[in-house]
Amino acid sequence: MSWESFAVDAAKGALNIVLAKAVEEIKLTWGIKDDLDKLKERLTTLQAFLVDAGTRRSLNSLEKHWVGKVEKVARHADDLFDEFSFENLRRKLEIKDRYYNKGSPLNARYWFYFSLSNPLGFRWQMAHQVKDVTSMIDDLFREARDLGIRATKLQVPATGSDGNLGSVAAGELHQYRENPDTRQVVGRDGDEAYLVEQLCGGESTGDLSFVAIVGIAGIGKTTLARRVYENEAMIESFTERIWIYVSDDFNINRILSQMVEVLAKSKSDLSSTEALTKKLQDHMGGAKYLLVLDDAWNTVEELWESLKMCLHRIGGSSGSKVLVTTRSNAVVDSVKVRITHHLEGLPHEDSWALFKQTAFANDGICPSNLEESGRKIVGKCNGVPLAIKTLGATLRLKRNLQDWKSIENSELWKLPAYGDRIMPYLLLSFHHLSSPTLKQCFASCFIYGKGAEISKQELIEMWMAQGLLFLVEGSNLKMEEIGENYFNSLLNHSFLQLSQRNEFGDIRVCKMHDLVHDLARFVCRRDWLICETGGSLDDESSSISHLVIRPNMIDQVSTPSMMKIMSNRLRTIQSFVHIPNDLLMQARYVRVLNLAGIGLTNVPDVIGELKHLRYLDLSFNPLKELPESITTLYNLQTLRLLGCNQLDGLPTRLSKLVNLRHLHIDKFMKVPAGIERLTCLQTLPCLELSASDGVWKLHELGCLRDVWGWLEIGGLEHAKCKEEAQKAEIGAKPGISALHLAWFSLGRDEDSNIVDAEVLDGFQPHPNLQCLEVDGFHGDSFPAWLRRMTVVNNIESGQRTSLDNLVVVRLVDCRRCRHLPTLGQLPVLKTLVIKGMKAVRQIGTELYTQSEGNGVQPDSSSSSSGMTSTGNRNALFPALTTLEIKNCPNLAEWLQPESTNPPDLESFPCLEKLLIVGCPLLTIITPIGFPSLRHLELKQIKSAQRLLHEYGKWSKLTSLILEDVKELTHLPKELCEQFTSLETLDIRACDNLACLPEDLGKLTSLQKLEVYVCPLLKTFPEIGGLRSLIQLKIAYCVELTETPGGLDACTSLETLWIYGCGNLDLKRRVEEERVSGSGEYRIAESVLRLPRVRGYAVGGNGINEENEEEQPDHFVPDISPLLTMKSSLRVLGLVGWPKLKSLPDQLRRFTALEELGIHGFDGLEEIPEWIGELSSLCRLGIFHCRNLRHLPSSKTVMKKLEAIWI
Repeated sequence: MSWESFAVDAAKGALNIVLAKAVEEIKLTWGIKDDLDKLKERLTTLQAFLVDAGTRRSLNSLEKHWVGKVEKVARHADDLFDEFSFENLRRKLEIKDRYYNKGSPLNARYWFYFSLSNPLGFRWQMAHQVKDVTSMIDDLFREARDLGIRATKLQVPATGSDGNLGSVAAGELHQYRENPDTRQVVGRDGDEAYLVEQLCGGESTGDLSFVAIVGIAGIGKTTLARRVYENEAMIESFTERIWIYVSDDFNINRILSQMVEVLAKSKSDLSSTEALTKKLQDHMGGAKYLLVLDDAWNTVEELWESLKMCLHRIGGSSGSKVLVTTRSNAVVDSVKVRITHHLEGLPHEDSWALFKQTAFANDGICPSNLEESGRKIVGKCNGVPLAIKTLGATLRLKRNLQDWKSIENSELWKLPAYGDRIMPYLLLSFHHLSSPTLKQCFASCFIYGKGAEISKQELIEMWMAQGLLFLVEGSNLKMEEIGENYFNSLLNHSFLQLSQRNEFGDIRVCKMHDLVHDLARFVCRRDWLICETGGSLDDESSSISHLVIRPNMIDQVSTPSMMKIMSNRLRTIQSFVHIPNDLLMQARYVRVLNLAGIGLTNVPDVIGELKHLRYLDLSFNPLKELPESITTLYNLQTLRLLGCNQLDGLPTRLSKLVNLRHLHIDKFMKVPAGIERLTCLQTLPCLELSASDGVWKLHELGCLRDVWGWLEIGGLEHAKCKEEAQKAEIGAKPGISALHLAWFSLGRDEDSNIVDAEVLDGFQPHPNLQCLEVDGFHGDSFPAWLRRMTVVNNIESGQRTSLDNLVVVRLVDCRRCRHLPTLGQLPVLKTLVIKGMKAVRQIGTELYTQSEGNGVQPDSSSSSSGMTSTGNRNALFPALTTLEIKNCPNLAEWLQPESTNPPDLESFPCLEKLLIVGCPLLTIITPIGFPSLRHLELKQIKSAQRLLHEYGKWSKLTSLILEDVKELTHLPKELCEQFTSLETLDIRACDNLACLPEDLGKLTSLQKLEVYVCPLLKTFPEIGGLRSLIQLKIAYCVELTETPGGLDACTSLETLWIYGCGNLDLKRRVEEERVSGSGEYRIAESVLRLPRVRGYAVGGNGINEENEEEQPDHFVPDISPLLTMKSSLRVLGLVGWPKLKSLPDQLRRFTALEELGIHGFDGLEEIPEWIGELSSLCRLGIFHCRNLRHLPSSKTVMKKLEAIWI
């Protein structure tokens, strides 16, 4: 085995592609079939020569050159067959146009003979090109013989598929593929326990503590960090957990931006450090957090100090931690970490256990005849888990001792590392991939940068466009299914790693380990060119097939070197900068063109001339329209238009793209008529019905049998009857996993009730459906299939099948429906959302089970009557984890099931999150249980007393939010003894709440306590026991007469806001504390004893309508007690001194302040110029200061100020 074998594999892969295409094109070609047959025979023979070249231990320079020429000829032949394919398509689609030409007969004949549609002219042109390629191959034969390369008998047909992974150990592959992320980590329990103890229990010496995991590449640093990150103790200890992949791009704004995106769960468009820091402060809210910085390389101490400053400004508990993984001790020195954990290789027995677990996924038992060789292979891995898992995965399907010996004795163990990163075991695993094409699929993953998230669907579509997923005669697999096999094979070999699953548990996103990415870079270095900073365009470029242009290379785009590269027979172009038209015209053979997010306002016309194009990505560009020239790309398979928010419609001749398989659009836009001709379509855009002419209609969906994934149909108010909906044949499309049906118009007439019911009845889905959303439905009741959650499985017999695969159900704005469907027996339902159902008055038995008494008749024809055949017979809603009931204004009762069979049937055993919002009449809530509940949120309901008395079953509850609960007068006192895991208690706008539990201090896990606008609350219990409390906010409780006792014992407190409480007894407090002035100072002195407070709000306490006039005009509060915190206080709020005419002069000494709020200062007329002395101030808020006339002049320098709110 030699380095050159990778080049041979690339040439073999190119020949496989062209031979598979040749078989199909020869059938369709007219006039020169004999010439094409001869070409195919020569290509097959050429493949036999390559087999001999691949068996050689090494190749000399002439032999290497010959292999390179074989790959070039294969590309040339591929382009030739592509020409035939394109012409066949074009003739089928455009030949009719000749007969409708409005010109004279003479003009029509002239056009026929001299256009490309002329079969005689095209045949003559192609015949010459076939002979040219044949001649090139004959030359290669002669050169091969001169070099001593001989044709070797092929073991399998040249056109055989390598998309099939084989039947050996198929069960093991399935098990491994389904759970690649849940396999046990071997030999790291002690490391994990140590790090968890240090991160959770270790006290830091400052505000923020850094811990590092250091080890060589592949040793398992990231895996260990992930295990720690997901440890239950970490989840309980840290309110927020954030994972950032750093690598060698140590950009502070990028790190902060990704932190914002994790917390906000949306894309961040902020670019400045100050804005990002503020956003993080808002999201953190003083919470204790864990930040993981994975794979850090930067050793510049100043950059690390800058990052630390930003993290300090963000705030958070001093128990917050940063965990860094790195290969470099120099990084550890630069970061100045508190604890460094050096990760060593696994002991031999642990290494052997990990190898067996990977190689024998079914039972972990190694056959005795393989153990000796297996142990020797493991010994050569030096305890490196990535090496062990990769080789174990390689040998998973091999049970022949000879195969094991070939790896044990391979010469690749002796090879030096490539760039000090490529290790022999990765090369061995790559060499043993099942086919040259699979190796090409792996190499193409290099297009994604290190640490990038790789969309599984996008990757497979790119492979397909590059010709790597060719169909084989006699196989019924689709190209996407072959791609799925390849993807799973790479996943099973540990070349790809699971990153994300969708809500149905399917793999959606993967990543590559950095070492594996280095391997991809190595094996594709001849074919791929990445134009980036520090790279060169002057290197030998004749072999380049795939080009990536990074954003910082815009100056290199128009150079002669780039023109030379573009003139190659490029297959892939991904550019992050604009490419001039004259340059793009050179890439006439390109298959994949990715121009996403480069600011295109118009699609270059030249793109319509790229007739070999199969994959076009124009996502995230401000496009307003697509040119009709796009519709002449007859080979196009994938068109991506995600995030094109200004685009309103698609070209009218879209139906000419008959090879289109995936159309990605994430918004409703005008789709023209004729999509029924796009019979290859599998991924559909968001489809909106319209009454306009020239747009698609429902019956056109009936022809699209291969549709899969998400299907969203809006504008259903334009559908007229059940028969129209049935023509879409949704039930005949087993690939649809998610179906969203939406009616948009609100002001429709009463007849819409009947029409909507009929239309929805016509959309019975296939039993494979996993997600169902119904939005804006105006029927009085759901159709029978939805009420019963059963659909017709056999039209002739009428046999019905339950929708047992449903994972998500959302019923939104079905405002006339009085009853809910029966959902309690769906065995895998995890998420249920009921929103805007205004006619529902009671949630009763019909939600749980079918019965004659609740309007849902049991379906005798169903394959699973009563309890579902696959469901949990001991529970209702056996898998539900999230339940949201929102904006149901007439809902008054939520009852438990009246009777169950068996009678002790449990309800909601797995429910973790319950939200009830906007149900103002809801009084009775009596479902049994919720033993797994973690988050309870009740807003705008009438009563919660009966529900809250279920507290004894909620030992896992961590968050309780109560807002505008009308009849809530108190919380059960026993609640504090039971809610031992509660971390967040938030009570707002509960007008009748008169007291809080006296034992509130027993909530020892409580980190966040907020009480807002509770006008009857007069006392606040002792809170000295809340040693974990980080944030306390009490505001606008106007009858509150006492501040919380035991405040000075809350040593973890970081944010304290007590304001707007006008009846605090100031005189008694002043006498007790022996201080003059405002009663605020009792709070202030308590604050002085709290070492971690960073945010403080004061004011408005003791000042109400009755005593406001008693405040002297000259009154200026003394905030000097807070001066001891002037270097640490980051946020300060001053609230409610109505007669104050100037800000306290002591305020100018708080130079570390980043945010200052001034609220309710009616006497204040100007903000003083000295405000500029607050050099760290980023945000200034001025609210309800009715007489304010002047802001600081422009001469006042406030360099860091980002925003002023007035």
